[in-house]
Formats: sequence, structure tokens, C-alpha cells
Amino acid sequence: MNMSEIELPSNRKFGFFFTFVFALAAAYFYYSANVSWAYVLTAAASIFLLVTLIKSDVLLPLNKQWLHD
Repeated sequence: MNMSEIELPSNRKFGFFFTFVFALAAAYFYYSANVSWAYVLTAAASIFLLVTLIKSDVLLPLNKQWLHD
């Protein structure tokens, strides 16, 4: 199967998915008393959320890379 034949999810779905993943990981590290990582992952989740809401087209290269074998 060629890369051009693969149908990508929308950039907004991709962005919201990774926002959720980073937020979930941040919550885990916060409750496991590793607050430094929680702050880093919260920042990553916030950045992904802002980019997704403002200009989701920026996420296209990451979206393609994520589904690449």
C-alpha cells in the first residue's frame, strides 16, 4: 500500500487526540508525584490544543509522519 493511498484523519482529530494523550500523561505524572514531567506534558497538551484550535493545518506533517510505516 502506497503512502498516497492511505487516508489520513483530519488534522483537528489528530490534534485533539494528542492533546488528550498529553493531558492524560500529565495527570498520571502529577498523581505519581513527578510534577516536573507533569508541567512539561501540560505545556505540550496546551500547545497542541492551541495549534489545533487556531491553525490545524500546521499539524499535517506530524499527522503524515504518525501514519508512516
